[in-house]
Amino acid sequence: MSLQVKIAQVCVLNLSDHYTRHCKQHKKASKRVCGVLYGTQVGRVLNVKGTFEVPSTIDKSGEIEKLDYKFVEDKMKIMKEANFYKESEVLGWYSNTPDMKPLSKDLQTHKGFYEMNENPIYLTFDPEKKIKGYDLPINAYEIKFVQ
Repeated sequence: MSLQVKIAQVCVLNLSDHYTRHCKQHKKASKRVCGVLYGTQVGRVLNVKGTFEVPSTIDKSGEIEKLDYKFVEDKMKIMKEANFYKESEVLGWYSNTPDMKPLSKDLQTHKGFYEMNENPIYLTFDPEKKIKGYDLPINAYEIKFVQ
């Protein structure tokens, strides 16, 4: 069975909001943003119920140099202690990329999420892409390592 990813509408709005606020607040900085996807997983079906932004360092070329994984773990712990999405877990992460394709250093960032989920997803979006109809400029990637 192939992977099925269901994304709550509020999550799509959160991605757009995160990108828009970042661009307005940091006019001369990179326009790259990163965050976490959380929700539930039953077999090969992921239900993304929420997102949150994660502090990161982006280099001049737009590549992610550093992501604060401790922040992610601490935030999820607080959410569970407060019974906020108690059943949720980290499902993966998101970032904006041109044409919704992963960039060269994204694999390194992705590896950091294996501590939180044995098979995290990587969701990319392109807020600059022109779309037709009801298509959304979003892709989800499942990365498999071959030994």
